[in-house]
Amino acid sequence: MVLHILLTAAVVGPLAQVRPTARLVPQTGHACPLDSVAVSPDGRLVLTGGADQKAQLWDAQSGAAIVTYVGHDGPGGVEFVAFLKGGREIVTAGGDRTIRFWDAATGKEKRKFGAEEGWSSPIVISPDEATVVAGDEEGSLAVLDMASGKVQRRLSVEGMIVEAAISPNGREIAIATFDGDVVVCDFQTGATKRTLVGHEDSINSVEYSADGSKLLTAGYDETVRIWSAQTGKQVLKQPVPTEGLLYAKFSPDAKTFLTLGGNSPKIWDSTTGKERASLDGHIDVVMHAAYFPDGRKIVTAGSDWTARIWNAESSVELARLFPFAPPVFASVLAQSPNRLVIGGIDGICRILQINEGGRILELRGHEAPIVDAHFSPDQRNLVTAGADGTAIVWDAADGSRKFVLSGHTDGVQSARYSHDGTRIVTSSADGSARIWNSQTGKSELTLLKETVDAGGLLSAELSPDDDHVVTATDFGVVIWNSRTGAVEERMENRDELTLFSVLPISSAVYSPSGTRIASVNAFHPGRVWDAATGAELFRLEGDSGSDTSVAFSPDGKRIAACGLDGPIRLFDAETGKLLLQLIGHTGTINRVSFSDDGTRLVSAGMDGTCRIWDSSSGAEVCSVMFTLEGGWVVTTPDHRFDTDDLNWVPGMHWIASDQPFRPLGVEVFMRQYFEPKLLTRIFRGERLPEVKSIAQLNRVQPKLQILSVVRDRANDTATIRIEVTRGKEAFERDGSRVEVETSANDLRVFRNGRLIRHVEGNLIEGGVESKMFVLDDIPLRTRPELSEVLFTAYCFNDDDVKSETAAYILDVPPSAVVRKPRVFAMCFGADDYDGDAVRDLKYAAADAKAFEKTFTSAFTNHAGIEQVVSLSFVSESEGAKQATKENFKAALDLLCGRQVSSEVLERAPDLKKLTKATPDDIVIVTFSGHGVSGDDGKFYLVPSNIKSKETLREDSISSDELSEWFRDLDALEMAFILDACHSAKAIEQEGFKPGPMGARGLGQLAYDKGMLVLAATQAEDVALEVNKLQHGLLTYALVEDGYIAGKAKDANGFLGLQGWLKYAESRVPEIYAALAKGEDIRGEDGRAVIFSGSTASMKTREDLQRPSLFDFLKTRPQIEMVQATTGDVWTPIWGLFVNNASVLSDGAAFDEAVVEFWRRVVMNSIAWSRRSA
Repeated sequence: MVLHILLTAAVVGPLAQVRPTARLVPQTGHACPLDSVAVSPDGRLVLTGGADQKAQLWDAQSGAAIVTYVGHDGPGGVEFVAFLKGGREIVTAGGDRTIRFWDAATGKEKRKFGAEEGWSSPIVISPDEATVVAGDEEGSLAVLDMASGKVQRRLSVEGMIVEAAISPNGREIAIATFDGDVVVCDFQTGATKRTLVGHEDSINSVEYSADGSKLLTAGYDETVRIWSAQTGKQVLKQPVPTEGLLYAKFSPDAKTFLTLGGNSPKIWDSTTGKERASLDGHIDVVMHAAYFPDGRKIVTAGSDWTARIWNAESSVELARLFPFAPPVFASVLAQSPNRLVIGGIDGICRILQINEGGRILELRGHEAPIVDAHFSPDQRNLVTAGADGTAIVWDAADGSRKFVLSGHTDGVQSARYSHDGTRIVTSSADGSARIWNSQTGKSELTLLKETVDAGGLLSAELSPDDDHVVTATDFGVVIWNSRTGAVEERMENRDELTLFSVLPISSAVYSPSGTRIASVNAFHPGRVWDAATGAELFRLEGDSGSDTSVAFSPDGKRIAACGLDGPIRLFDAETGKLLLQLIGHTGTINRVSFSDDGTRLVSAGMDGTCRIWDSSSGAEVCSVMFTLEGGWVVTTPDHRFDTDDLNWVPGMHWIASDQPFRPLGVEVFMRQYFEPKLLTRIFRGERLPEVKSIAQLNRVQPKLQILSVVRDRANDTATIRIEVTRGKEAFERDGSRVEVETSANDLRVFRNGRLIRHVEGNLIEGGVESKMFVLDDIPLRTRPELSEVLFTAYCFNDDDVKSETAAYILDVPPSAVVRKPRVFAMCFGADDYDGDAVRDLKYAAADAKAFEKTFTSAFTNHAGIEQVVSLSFVSESEGAKQATKENFKAALDLLCGRQVSSEVLERAPDLKKLTKATPDDIVIVTFSGHGVSGDDGKFYLVPSNIKSKETLREDSISSDELSEWFRDLDALEMAFILDACHSAKAIEQEGFKPGPMGARGLGQLAYDKGMLVLAATQAEDVALEVNKLQHGLLTYALVEDGYIAGKAKDANGFLGLQGWLKYAESRVPEIYAALAKGEDIRGEDGRAVIFSGSTASMKTREDLQRPSLFDFLKTRPQIEMVQATTGDVWTPIWGLFVNNASVLSDGAAFDEAVVEFWRRVVMNSIAWSRRSA
């Protein structure tokens, strides 16, 4: 690491004393129309204001969100934004009639004007930044001191003031009126100097040119006019037909101007009035725009929730500033098991299976946003409410749709189960609530709004005794009889009704005891009512009157409420006293609910996040976000994160304190903050490791670019040219400028997500700035169709920080010759071990032979397979010892195209059947035998030819050696089955995190190669052999249960390699748990007992054998396994007797084996007959 420290003021202390911090920023953006936009003086940053009452700072080049400014409240959004002090300070003004000043880097509010007076548009900053002009309640303009907010003077003209602009020299102010005039006044005295008359309707915008010589106005009369600022003479009148509000903006050189009035802003010539270009792309009205200081780019802010950056000359869209996570409208947290339900704007309901490592069920059926979700009391079913006018009942275990509740004529606002689970109540924007039979989906009762008032029914819930329904209407709370539909009580507050009382979502809920009702409304404080009498008991203290969702805790002691202004508030349910405020969301919160045990809260926000909170302390536990591309990210307040794909994490980046305006890729602090299975570990209460300090980390990234990929069609290969460049960046630390450099190391190149080349060590030596790498003879898969091949590459800096990933897409025309895949299967099994270093095993060799026969059967008669080479290398008490380290390495050497000595080939002739694998081929390797977890943190496979305990590690195959031997393997699909003690340790070495980390070991290689690895046991378990099975438990689950019996087939009857391995991962624990409980394991017909748990010697469930399938590739080819025919299964059937002394010597065991023998014969004959038919 090379440091260049440039002293700017005084001598700087050691770098070790500088402790920069970093924060992980999710790209939440604005989930609402944008009202305002500005560009920083240096053109690097864009600032937007939205109807969500927040402002957002963006990186103009990458489109990454940097800082969110949250504080405005009340009706209206952030209508004005601007940069001050060269971009170090931000000023905003909102519909809450306040002007706020913020630290641009930290997002902290520095001061606020208007808490008492109330300032409104127009808002104008003087060129010297000494004053700010704002509209007051009297209809005049107040000139405020920028530092103190004190009113220095007031300016007024005849007519209603609608807009204003200050001349660049600060001497004049042009004030536009509702009457269509522009009055130019002396900025100091307010004296009128001239009036510009011409517009025939109200003026919407007024602006000076940068040199102060011209004024630009746009009005409701659908004209834009240019005036001489000195004489007031009209220079240009340009009609501009518009679909809405007309707004105009000068380019910095005033040679062109931009108009807004619909979806497509227009660029016009300021001299001729001719239209030059149209910026087409927004799908809703563009509300505001700004030029970049150099005039080459324009940023527009639209009602379609996006800001877009355009090339001002070509009109090409350069970047889009938008939220990567769609809003979340519904969320619910269930226990037993832990599941998190999220319903969003895309109409998909997602169930996160927290206890299963974050497995996700996607429930598709709604055609519009999902706004509510609720589990049945037994948690077996889930009902969702959609804006498409339907509610859907789902099986909560598998995500299948049971039935649709149809009948509403407008969006369904809520859907809730009754407390006994027999009924469901829904409310709708059509003004009705319906009660449904939860078993049949039939409507039983309809509650119509006309029986109450003209307002709608916005939420509905059944009382704990299921005799009543409480609904929230536009004007109050109503209690209905759930059997007859009669109105029994109304709780209204018509003395407080306003135009703003009507809002899409309000809420009323019963307390668990059913004696009280809590209600919230977006413009009135929440209330608690007596459910029997309808009397108001008290109001929720400190409630801002902007809440739209409310929930009781399961014990009835607390009330949670949330809504438009951001915080979740927790109240004492007996007194209404405010207990806690939960702050974290950056916008409207749509729903809030308690977990079953009341220890946690879950909330759904317009910021695209679902957040889980500790209900006692109010601390945020974690946040879950789904991206527009379908990916997901889990984050914690201390910036740890997990994601479904570390190679591509859209909408997430780092901001470091010493580079506050430069977004950094997720990979920069990936090693420190990435935590796999984060959500599962949080809910298990696992203590996470401390995050290592980043103070000394060199985070400068080397630059890498794939310049070209050239295909050699004759050989189906490609040549890749990659340029790698040193990295150099400057940082601001303790007032000094620090420059940091790095070299580049460890180049990794991937084809369609799989590692194909690896250049180790320092890539740039000899003091040069960059180096070119030419990688020849990269194999390509043969394809009959035109296809794309994605090549990616990255490297690491001197502190192992990953570079950004470079990408190149190669269009590959159809191949002249298309090769079918070949299957290479090498199955190793060691029963008989040399010496006494480890004990002998009974069935490892049988496992290897069973795997060999299985692969032969599965692929030999496969129409899509060209050749099958399925070999077993076993070491038994009799015969040659083939399960050796030498043979294992030789097999992989041959498949990777490396040379193997003739002596080795003579000792194991079957090796001669192996040739170099290609990207069209399938490679499967299995190992059954001993595994050892070393005190060096490595895993060792123990071959049969170990010499002694002293040389055990040396003679065994380490996880590092496995990684090295597998590294050059290039195949369509690769699978490695490890049936050995501690075998998961081969992947999960200490500190291993699945991601582009550049680490050593088999786990990293499995990630880089996209290899399927099935490990029979977790790191601290012991692999299990069962006498009566004559196999290891994993082999039985795969071969006998999954393959021969066909139980690994998916719902469509497809038996695939990936699904086969996945089946064993879930099936082995089921078998083991049954055995531990003394249950019998039965065969496919459900009658014959394969073996009895009552006689099996099993450990307790705490020692449950649980295989682990490591599958790091997001998408992979589907490799079909053809199920066995009758002839294929004779060998495993005869295996009940062959080499099985215990069966032959034990009468009872022999009888059981005979029964099982005939059972398998019959079952496979039936299966053969069915296939033949």
